[in-house]
Amino acid sequence: MDQTWFTNKLFWCLGATSGIGYAVCQELAQKKVRLIISARKDTGFEEKKNELLTLGASEVKFVPFDMKNDDPTHLTESVLQGEKLNGVLLNAGGPKSGKLLTLNYEDFLDANKLILAGPARFLSACLKYLEPQNSSVVSITSTSVKEPVGELN
Repeated sequence: MDQTWFTNKLFWCLGATSGIGYAVCQELAQKKVRLIISARKDTGFEEKKNELLTLGASEVKFVPFDMKNDDPTHLTESVLQGEKLNGVLLNAGGPKSGKLLTLNYEDFLDANKLILAGPARFLSACLKYLEPQNSSVVSITSTSVKEPVGELN
């Protein structure tokens, strides 16, 4: 794909202030995109924003979003205001770890919201904003969705 295609396209990345999510933002910034980055907290956002702008992003906006607890419907409406998205990264931290007997029902519900239901709910809220046949959705999740992993629920 021609690198100029990315220029000024709009991407919304969740779990985007650290780890894999932030690495994706760094790569997108080099392609001169506009970024909306979300995480539960804005810890260190100004520094990250400046780095992404230095890498080439044409715009960077931080929108707090907690995958487990926040309703994305009104959030997407107020942030996008009808503007089309060219890409969405669905990403969040992993579930609470622990041995099965130490976890309770709420822990399992929280894990579901974080790695299954939450991303699906956010994507559903974004669907009407995705550019038809010109948008991408990438979802990063825990391998524990497929099979048990050590002390992850």
